[in-house]
Amino acid sequence: MKTKVFVIISMIILVSSCKKKEDSEIYSFSGKVQKGPFVIGTNVTLYELNSSLGQTGKSFITSVSSDDGSFGFSDIEMTSGYCLLTANGYCFSEIFGEELPSGIYLQSITDITGKNKLNINVMTHVITERVKTLVASGETFSSALNQAKSELLSFLHVTESVSQDLDELDISQNNEANAILLAFSTLIQRWTYLSDQKLHMPSELTELLENFRTDFKDNGQIDNQAIIDTLIYNTSVLNLIDVRENIETKYTDMGITTEIPAFEEYIYVFQQNYSDTIYNDICFPLTAVSDIIIGGTEVQNLLYGTDSIDVNLTSCLAAYIPFDKSLVIKIIDESGNYPISINTDHGGGWKIDRDMVNGWTLIPQRKNALITAEFSTFVPGQIFIQYFVNGETTPSLVKKIYWD
Repeated sequence: MKTKVFVIISMIILVSSCKKKEDSEIYSFSGKVQKGPFVIGTNVTLYELNSSLGQTGKSFITSVSSDDGSFGFSDIEMTSGYCLLTANGYCFSEIFGEELPSGIYLQSITDITGKNKLNINVMTHVITERVKTLVASGETFSSALNQAKSELLSFLHVTESVSQDLDELDISQNNEANAILLAFSTLIQRWTYLSDQKLHMPSELTELLENFRTDFKDNGQIDNQAIIDTLIYNTSVLNLIDVRENIETKYTDMGITTEIPAFEEYIYVFQQNYSDTIYNDICFPLTAVSDIIIGGTEVQNLLYGTDSIDVNLTSCLAAYIPFDKSLVIKIIDESGNYPISINTDHGGGWKIDRDMVNGWTLIPQRKNALITAEFSTFVPGQIFIQYFVNGETTPSLVKKIYWD
């Protein structure tokens, strides 16, 4: 009798074991972790989820294997295709052109069934809790993922259809969807030249991301005005030409040929829909704060007006550029003595080219926000300022600036 019972139990265990084995599948896939790209050694963990998106207790660990953020999982056995991917490590900041001084944490919730590439980025991170909320309310995983994506794009006022899942996006690939990812990655971080503030950037970024996704998870909207105000402020201190050059240089240094997508237009779309003030014409204020070194003092703006100007020792070059207009300023020193200094080192928003023969070329790096640079003189002299508006090849205005 005991022998018969033992045989029956053994058969039950064997059948259960076979059934479990049959229900399991083997998965292999690769991906990238990006804010900017995460660095070699970043820990990437995969947590298996059940159909309710609860953790089953099974997890797998790998790490980023190259400085473009690449990682991979090979031949992992799971009974569910649903999983939570997490990454915790240092990343390259496209804002500063260098690694952030400490690590940040990102997530992606996904179904890996039938996929061989899955990425982790800031957009997958902020929709994770929203997807869980939708599934808990009865939505299928696929429907919840698409709805969360649609709601996030709606917040960013993206009107184009995006067929790719957010975990398929890659800032180094040139298409509209990837441009949206890079724009969002840029929006969520502010620029500063102060080294003590840079040290706090990772914690500041982490807090903003957590506040964003906490607000977003309940209804797929951002109701906290402070979050929107923070993002708008970030746009007012961005240097978009530098951002593009920083990313291009990073990938070039890694030996990777890439074409960075046109993310700038999505920054402007966000500003147009959330800024309190929209400039319709190029505006040159009478005075402006030229640089933090001056201590917040308003000084004369050399770009204001049309007449020749006798200037003080310290003044500024300041403007507001509308979204649909462009401006290039050329400063000509016919003497070739270079008797002036133009300081844009503190991120005032001009991109300056000092290689121009007998002068400088200044190009705006942001729109619908003040751009300014400190202008200082050394010895008596004069220069000419040329204004090129909306791609003109001849200046619409030329002014003489002189000083004793």
